[in-house]
Amino acid sequence: MTDKIEGLCKCIEATMQDRLGIDSEHLVPGNRDKPLTGAPYWLTAVMMCHLIFEIEKKHSVRFDIRSMSDYGLSTVQRIAENLKKQKEKYHVS
Repeated sequence: MTDKIEGLCKCIEATMQDRLGIDSEHLVPGNRDKPLTGAPYWLTAVMMCHLIFEIEKKHSVRFDIRSMSDYGLSTVQRIAENLKKQKEKYHVS
């Protein structure tokens, strides 16, 4: 994993803790490939929308709807990878 992706994962996890109240014990590197709608997170559709909204707002990007068709926003890792692509697309550091 690149340093950039690692940093984005940590940022996403901080958002999950601050905005969604996810317990920090679940926000560990070993869980980054687990679906956000399953264990240990159990995010609802509304929580997923809120998370994506907060990430887009914080990073001044918009996720491409195609990200959703291949489950590109289903895990912390996949969100970080798509966020990196969108930041490059929008030239956001």
